[in-house]
Amino acid sequence: MVDSVRKEPTEDASLSERLRQFRESLHLDQKAMAKKVGAAFRTYQDYEHGKTTPKVAVLQKLHDAGCDLTWLLTGVRAASPKPEPWAHFTPDEELLGRVTEMVARAYSDAGRPLSMVDLGRLSAEKYKIIVDATDDPDERFTMVKLTGAQLRKDLITEQPGSGKRSA
Repeated sequence: MVDSVRKEPTEDASLSERLRQFRESLHLDQKAMAKKVGAAFRTYQDYEHGKTTPKVAVLQKLHDAGCDLTWLLTGVRAASPKPEPWAHFTPDEELLGRVTEMVARAYSDAGRPLSMVDLGRLSAEKYKIIVDATDDPDERFTMVKLTGAQLRKDLITEQPGSGKRSA
């Protein structure tokens, strides 16, 4: 069970411990965090176990995810912390609703169970892809349909029981 209270990182931890604390503050498991930073799962585990140090590209992705790199590397908070990535974000509620409905329907039509957490996460991923692709509202709604068609195709061609999830 995931603790819903955001844990405050400690200042006296090692880099590997601070990396784990940051991951937990995002409520991600190691596999999801590895994907988020573009690292192999085993490599990410090695980061958290102190066996290897993250490369610059991984550090950049951690920074993009809201990690204070000064704190991560030294244990000391930067003077002016980076604001939360979504702090000033106002979503297009209609578009987000349609994306969420599209994801839920695609999984339902494929007879695939989807937890509410995964529904929210997948919806956010698909929403971001669509919003990043175009500023035109009409194109965005068209992209919801195209994204839904691709997701349904991926779910149909995916092998059940493989443990792999497309999206």
